[in-house]
Amino acid sequence: MKLERTSLLAVVVCSAGLITLLLYGVWSSRQHLAEHDELRSLQNLKVRLDQLSVAADGLLLFSAQPDLLQAFHREAQALQDRLAALPDTSGNAAEVARRIAELRQSLAMLERAPQQDAEGQAPPPIPRDAPGSIERLTLLASVSNSGVAIDRSFATLLSQREEAAHAYTRTLIATFILATAFFGLICIAAFAYIHRRIATSISLLADTVEQICSGKTYLRVSAQRDDEVGALGRAINRLLDAQAEALTRIDHQRQQIRQQAEIMLVAGDIAKVGGWSVGLGDEKVIWSDVVKDIHGVPLSYSPTPEGAIGFYAKEDQPRIREAFMACVNRGIPYDLRLQIVDSNGRSHWVRTVGIPVHSDRGQVVGVQGALQDISEQVETEQQLGRVQRLESIGQLTGGIAHDFNNILTVILGNAELLVEELDDDSLGALAGMIRDSAERGARLTHQLLAFARRQTLHPQTVRLDCLLDGIHDMLDRSVGEDVTLIRRTGETLWPCRLDAAQLENAVLNLVINARDAMPRGGTLEITTENHRCEPDTTPPIPDMPCGDYACLSVSDTGEGIARENMERLFEPFFTTKPKGRGTGLGLPMIYGFVKQSSGFISIDSQPGKGTRVTLYFPRSEEEPESASPAVIPEGPLQRARRDYRILLVEDDDLVRRYVEQQLQSLGYLVVSAAAGKEALEILRKRTDIDLLFTDVIMPGGMSGRDLAEAAVLERPGLRVLFTSGYSQGVIAHDYQLDDGIDLLRKPYRREELIQKLASVFGERPA
Repeated sequence: MKLERTSLLAVVVCSAGLITLLLYGVWSSRQHLAEHDELRSLQNLKVRLDQLSVAADGLLLFSAQPDLLQAFHREAQALQDRLAALPDTSGNAAEVARRIAELRQSLAMLERAPQQDAEGQAPPPIPRDAPGSIERLTLLASVSNSGVAIDRSFATLLSQREEAAHAYTRTLIATFILATAFFGLICIAAFAYIHRRIATSISLLADTVEQICSGKTYLRVSAQRDDEVGALGRAINRLLDAQAEALTRIDHQRQQIRQQAEIMLVAGDIAKVGGWSVGLGDEKVIWSDVVKDIHGVPLSYSPTPEGAIGFYAKEDQPRIREAFMACVNRGIPYDLRLQIVDSNGRSHWVRTVGIPVHSDRGQVVGVQGALQDISEQVETEQQLGRVQRLESIGQLTGGIAHDFNNILTVILGNAELLVEELDDDSLGALAGMIRDSAERGARLTHQLLAFARRQTLHPQTVRLDCLLDGIHDMLDRSVGEDVTLIRRTGETLWPCRLDAAQLENAVLNLVINARDAMPRGGTLEITTENHRCEPDTTPPIPDMPCGDYACLSVSDTGEGIARENMERLFEPFFTTKPKGRGTGLGLPMIYGFVKQSSGFISIDSQPGKGTRVTLYFPRSEEEPESASPAVIPEGPLQRARRDYRILLVEDDDLVRRYVEQQLQSLGYLVVSAAAGKEALEILRKRTDIDLLFTDVIMPGGMSGRDLAEAAVLERPGLRVLFTSGYSQGVIAHDYQLDDGIDLLRKPYRREELIQKLASVFGERPA
């Protein structure tokens, strides 16, 4: 990295400079010491020269003994050698050496002068005017002058050497100062560069980070430099990006947690689940808002533990108290389904859960749990139980309806024949009793199928008010003179799709029930109106979809229905009427019919004030059809044309023989078969069959529907009439007869057989 290399280079340069300065200082010190040593040597040399000069003077003035002269020459030669070794740029040392050489020469000349006598005594002084005295004086003067010259030359040499030493010392000091300043400037420049490159950038980074910390999280530090500061900036930016991403995730998680909390609150409100807690030393139980709402108390309410238990139904208080104490004393959690009575007196089914709260030592210090209003769940379970019972009854009814209706067909038909043929009144009365009992059994089977929603319907689009117009006289006769019948019809009613005959039967049952509820007379009101269930309004019946409905209600001012009986009204064979006055199948039959028609039924009753039963049928988009059901003609009927040949298919031998006899008595030609395959063989062999009259449920793997489809393929245009006491969905879907299907329900009377055959052949019976 650049800053690392720059810093390393600056350290190397500064270190080299310091080492250089240190080495230079050591060398300069050594040079300075050398100069001082040389000066001391010169000074010592001057002392020796002074001594040499004194010695020369002594030799001149006194006797020049050989040994002294030799010593003088040795000293002079040593001084000459020392001077020759001195660095000499000015020539002063050479001058001193030359002077010493001259001095030595002069002394050598003196050696040739007269010496001491034999006894060692010095010669007597020589007069100046004596021969040779002038020469000696000249030599002495020369020696003296040489000594003076030596002193003067050496003084000059010493002065020059001292000046040179001082100059060299000053040079060394100046060089050291300059070198120190130079390397100091280099270090200052390097550190200034590094400071500018690092400190300024770090300060800028710090300012940017400070701004980011103050809330400007969108800022990023400058990271354009290709060095450590740039790398630091990029690392900080990555850290900020990671932090921003982490904060985004945290915000997202917080939002999810907030949403989950809101969902939990909404779910708690929807599911009606709330929490509660109580400590062993607390005097109050902490309830959540949902729990307070379930109990119908204000939000500021906090009950005592005993007060909370007091909301439970009296029969459930011992159970909840025992479970709570077991949780406190033994740490046993509980989960109970009990009933409470809120502050408004309404009863609720609740699920209460309690778990112990333990301290760090494992001791139970409190209890906390949840409370859920499960009234709707209990109601659903009860409805499911009713549906399951209904399904069981339906399966049982469907299982016996086919065979039972076959038996009733034979009994009813033969009873009718006996009534017509017997002349004895007493026997005719007995036959009439048999016929009436068979019809009663047929109605009972029909009511059970209706309650179990397994009756086959003939739906058509009708208007309720038009149907009521057709049966108004019959209803008026049914209520009696003590009851006032009132009809109220509002605006034009919306059409609905249902079985008109079954609706008339349902209205007649409701009117009769209302009449029986008013033994001392009263007012019976039948109202028809339109009802629109908006999305933002509460439906009159739970789980009732939004939409348009045509409504029919029957209300009375009778005794009303006790509250404990309201939940059992649709149970089969349950009745509040005296024994022998009702079968308990009227309301269950109406309930089954309404549900088969995709409708809804509600019952509102107040004891002592009356009851109101309302039927809701979904609005149909189709145009209304004729609402009047086919009327069975009364009185004698003429025989049919004898050229019609009917193929009768019935697996029950008794029914087949009876129907064959009936058809023949009506003038039809009859060919019988006991199974579908046998009937197909007859169709393939004979071409004179005009009508296939077949049972629906037959053994052998071929139903009446299968036979009819195969027969139409063999004989296109062949008329088909089905008969059955229970079709089991073979010719109907959702127990509504398929289009184009003609069905004669078992058991049927002779008049109904004539009417249906005439309808199939397109004739009107006389």
